[in-house]
Amino acid sequence: MAGLKLRVSRLETPSKPATRLGGYLGVGEKHYLKEKIDRGKLLLLSDGSLWEVSSLDRINTTLWMRLDDCVVLENDSSIYPYKIVNLSDKEMVEAKYLGKP
Repeated sequence: MAGLKLRVSRLETPSKPATRLGGYLGVGEKHYLKEKIDRGKLLLLSDGSLWEVSSLDRINTTLWMRLDDCVVLENDSSIYPYKIVNLSDKEMVEAKYLGKP
């Protein structure tokens, strides 16, 4: 393959890098709780993202109210790789991103 030349083009960095696991892109952004499903087992945020809350933390989310401000952060857990912080009452729960329905 003599004479073969490789052309390297500049790679553009996305304006918002994907988070660990290639999952949720809204980490660190403020959202509000749009809907609480099955007594806090599932949370639907204002950006349309759906979350499964850890069974140990569902006692907290049963008390969360629609329109409470929330922020999603990354977590060190492989089972629940995110934390959702309710900014209204300063509670934090572990959660798994389920995508956007």
